Amino acid sequence: MRARRLTAVASPGGNAARNKKSQRTRRPKGRPAIPDTEILLLIAAAFLVGGVVKGTVGIGLPTVSLALMIGFMPLRDAVAVMAIPAVAANFVQSIQGDAFRELLRRHWALFLGAFAGIWIGTMALYGIDQRILIGVLGVLLCGYTAWSLATVPIRVPHRTIPWLGPLTGLTTGMVTGATGNLALPLMIYLTGLHLPKDRLVQLTGMVAVALTGGLALAASGKAQYGGPLLPLSLLAIIPSFAGMWAGRRLRQRLSEARFRRWILVFLFLLGLNLIRKSVF
Repeated sequence: MRARRLTAVASPGGNAARNKKSQRTRRPKGRPAIPDTEILLLIAAAFLVGGVVKGTVGIGLPTVSLALMIGFMPLRDAVAVMAIPAVAANFVQSIQGDAFRELLRRHWALFLGAFAGIWIGTMALYGIDQRILIGVLGVLLCGYTAWSLATVPIRVPHRTIPWLGPLTGLTTGMVTGATGNLALPLMIYLTGLHLPKDRLVQLTGMVAVALTGGLALAASGKAQYGGPLLPLSLLAIIPSFAGMWAGRRLRQRLSEARFRRWILVFLFLLGLNLIRKSVF
């Protein structure tokens, strides 16, 4: 009788130990616990490539790195990892120029609309099936690259800036919040302003800070930076800036137009692959 009683007491303890061990080794669904070396190298490579593209043509770090990371991690995690390096890179870009105050005064409503749209878009990011969002991202990538390769001339009349700017910002913020893609419709609008190249690059960086900064705050609010994602995002700043440095060096040796064309073709193929991934 005494032996049976000891067994009965010991059994729950054993179950508790086994349950505790099981909980310790169980991984959250859809998110790796601690990334292994292969994942770390893939993330570093994604940001290195994105940084090279940005350093060469002035844009592309979030778009390229995100499209590459979706191949080996969930979209929500990829967006969270992408946000902080993108904020850092675009902040540096936004202060490189002498027109910061003028651009801020003229386009503040665009920035405000972009920041507001992020919070609407993230509701979709955390509430809609990931396969649908990946398909939308693929369509956006293909649409943006097709438009860029076609070089369709667009002009935004100055009288429309007070209302078209915030509308473009709001729409882009919603798209960015849902998919992590900053390109559409923002780049069509900015290109249509026909600004000098230096001001266009600086304005693009300023809007991207509002978008990616809002995205980082939204991801933090959704507790996305729990576990390894925050350290990963911070560490990804290093390959991003290394790639940007290499891209600036590369720009001096290559035809920027030819390099940009090949990058657009590459992004178009990535977009097709994302569409395939969402369907099959």
